[in-house]
Amino acid sequence: MEDNKLKNAKILIIDDDVNLIDMLTIILNKYGHTVVAFTEPVSAIEELKNEKYDILLVNYLMTPVNGEKIVELVRQYDKEMYIILMSIHRDLSPSIEIMQNLDIQAYFEKSSHFEQLIILIQSGIKYIEKVNTAKNMKTKLEEYLLDFAKILLGTIGAK
Repeated sequence: MEDNKLKNAKILIIDDDVNLIDMLTIILNKYGHTVVAFTEPVSAIEELKNEKYDILLVNYLMTPVNGEKIVELVRQYDKEMYIILMSIHRDLSPSIEIMQNLDIQAYFEKSSHFEQLIILIQSGIKYIEKVNTAKNMKTKLEEYLLDFAKILLGTIGAK
């Protein structure tokens, strides 16, 4: 992943629906994204601890660990990952409070309309690019301030 341009995203999918995982993997690969998928949440969480991903697609309603708990665990060690929560059950979608409290950026209601998911992923990529730009600007500003402080100290010391 480059700092200024993110040509494609490294995406991890956690879902117990193997058919959906296969479809998403094919579609996302066509867009140039790297996809790793798990049907088992505990293994997926271990993967996320060991490997950096840009975007997490996670099923909201799974057992034994549901999507809310997965995101809660992920947020303990990765506050920046762009997360898209997915559910097929419109009536059982996550509340706004859950989305806000866990800093979940998007929700996708599972359907055959994958273009909506692609739009959410593209928004995630833009978000990541902006975060990276802000980090770079912060680092440069800190460097400039440090250089300025050194010059100022040098000037004071010379007098």
